[in-house]
Amino acid sequence: MFHKQTFKIPHKSAVDDTNLAEIIHPIHSKNDPNLPYSLAHAKLDPGKKSTPHKLMQSTETYIITHGSGEIIIDGKTESVHKGSVIVVEPNKEQSIQNTGFSPLFFYCIVSPPWEEKQDISSKL
Repeated sequence: MFHKQTFKIPHKSAVDDTNLAEIIHPIHSKNDPNLPYSLAHAKLDPGKKSTPHKLMQSTETYIITHGSGEIIIDGKTESVHKGSVIVVEPNKEQSIQNTGFSPLFFYCIVSPPWEEKQDISSKL
């Protein structure tokens, strides 16, 4: 069995300007299960927006658990809120913005697992 408490894992500023807690990452942690994906929990404060970026080889799935906002994928904007599930295919520019008055919380599943070398930021 593998068990972690999401809110007990420190959230840190990530390369895309979100606050992120890495929950499962088979490459970064030898104690995590050897799965074909990585899992992170993210927080975005009201009025904040992640830096636009592309994952060159991975599909990213967002699962919104609290709050509301907008996700922008290759220039197309979609409203998101608690319960929304969004799949972003590889090589698509993406960012997420909190348009609400409370923090936006979401999980990110990246398959194959996230690696910095394949995450291309538009601010570079």
